[in-house]
Amino acid sequence: MLNDWLIYRIAGVLALEPSNGSTTGMFDLKARSWDPEIARQCGLKEDIYPKVYESATPVGTVSKEIAALTGLSEKCLVVTGGGDAQLGCIGVGAVKPGQACLFGGSFWQLEYNISQPVTDKDCRVRVNCHAVPDLWQYELIAFFPGLVLRWFRDAFCQTEKMMEQQTGLDTYYLLEREARNVPAGSNGMMCTFSDAMNYISWKHAAPGFLNFSLDAGKFNRGVFFHAILENAALVTLSHKQLVESITGKPLDSILLGSGASKSSMWCSIVADTLGIPVTVPVIKEATALGAAILAGIGAGVYDGLSDTTARLCKLEKTYEPDLRNHETYLELYDRWKQVYTSQLSLADQGLTSHMWKAPGI
Repeated sequence: MLNDWLIYRIAGVLALEPSNGSTTGMFDLKARSWDPEIARQCGLKEDIYPKVYESATPVGTVSKEIAALTGLSEKCLVVTGGGDAQLGCIGVGAVKPGQACLFGGSFWQLEYNISQPVTDKDCRVRVNCHAVPDLWQYELIAFFPGLVLRWFRDAFCQTEKMMEQQTGLDTYYLLEREARNVPAGSNGMMCTFSDAMNYISWKHAAPGFLNFSLDAGKFNRGVFFHAILENAALVTLSHKQLVESITGKPLDSILLGSGASKSSMWCSIVADTLGIPVTVPVIKEATALGAAILAGIGAGVYDGLSDTTARLCKLEKTYEPDLRNHETYLELYDRWKQVYTSQLSLADQGLTSHMWKAPGI
């Protein structure tokens, strides 16, 4: 994996940590290390795997070659990090069982901390090691919400991009301003981008906008933009319900980090759709903060994770759900699921093209 290669390239050490290692499908989740039986069944040698270290473990120092190339000191420690979402969880302080985090970037990842690596019998979700020892996570991934929004901006918002260059006002801010009066449900419009996660059969319908008329007053660029934001929230509602069905426990709040957490409109839509409070951190780029915390612990600058995250991971604001909007979204969600099933069937028949599907399906 790329992070292992970076450690090897910088320090000349073959090393891996559990949060990335567990995504290979070759791990014993409970042991947080390689499973030799899986290797044997796959016909792979058992001596080809790097040694596994927990996150925040110093594994070496910068090599002489890399020091010359980068200007880094040869005394600089190289410390194991973690997966992007796992580092994000540390960056928002989610280091205990039962906490839920959502990271809104190119992909949207919902992470739910669990104290034991209990897998889903229906194989709908992925189970990974957290970058915190003795903690695991259910991981549910929505495909491309951030990329869809970027595509919309680049394809249809050239004037706003020019205004951004002239005024410094972000294009997304200008689009939010245009969509500020769009009602919950976007006048009935629905999008088909990402489906809810189904790890055993992972695929998505052709991208599309559905259920709009030629009434420019009701269906204009602001409404299309608003519907894209809502679509990401509807997929997240599916993921919330999946976690609740597996754990048998209600998910009563969630932390939201990364790019989407910078948008007050998107945060409000997520809160309204899920029907629970959504809290955003002061430092939105939580993954970078999580990496810095692990590096600091590995270097001895910080002590334990719990104390360090409590001190450094501050929360900025909580968005409370509007329950009337929540009822609107629940009704929209029921229709969206049926529509998505139909659209996915069209792609499965080859009449349209899947936005993405896993290799081998």
